Amino acid sequence: MLTTFIVAQAMVSPVIDWLTARLGRKQLMLTCIGMFTTCAYQCASADSISETIIYRTGQGLCGAPLVALWPSFVRVVLDMPMDTAGMVLANRGIGLFPAMLFGSWFVNRYAPRILMVESGQLI
Repeated sequence: MLTTFIVAQAMVSPVIDWLTARLGRKQLMLTCIGMFTTCAYQCASADSISETIIYRTGQGLCGAPLVALWPSFVRVVLDMPMDTAGMVLANRGIGLFPAMLFGSWFVNRYAPRILMVESGQLI
């Protein structure tokens, strides 16, 4: 499942600039966030491995623009000065680490299907 995610991200990465020119940064980010979250919930409710692979591929297709556009989204769309934008990016990285650490412990211990839902909420 991880392989399909990575391959899907690699397929979308070359066309991110084209998508940004066609849709705009903000519209592309909002569309990808919505689709990534939808795919995460679909992964959690998948009944077979083939459905999970399809939805993980969807997450990879929608996740690549999120990773690539996040710094410019913070800087340009949210209209932050350079020093504040750097602090926002650093705080996002610092905040994700405990969330992923505690989240993976919780999921492994109590409910493995929640993992896909959790990944959609960490955007």
